[in-house]
Amino acid sequence: MSLPSVIIFERHWDEAPRQLVKHLLPKLGAAGYDTMCLEAPQNLTSSEILSRFEACLEQDSGIHSQAEQLLKRAKVEIRGRLSDVSFKELT
Repeated sequence: MSLPSVIIFERHWDEAPRQLVKHLLPKLGAAGYDTMCLEAPQNLTSSEILSRFEACLEQDSGIHSQAEQLLKRAKVEIRGRLSDVSFKELT
């Protein structure tokens, strides 16, 4: 089972999110999270960033549905899902 995404908005001048992440990282790591950092353009608001993430998730969901239908038509057996795979941090 995959873990839910954790998004923390951080502005370089704001120390509070940085301290929160510093405090949470060991706990998130213990819960099975690996670290991934995405940096959005600074001229976007938090709501614009979330809106773009949401649009990407909707698009991915559509692609996923299409792929499943094509695999079923091709009689390809799905033995496992990527969401069930444990991913490790790339080095």
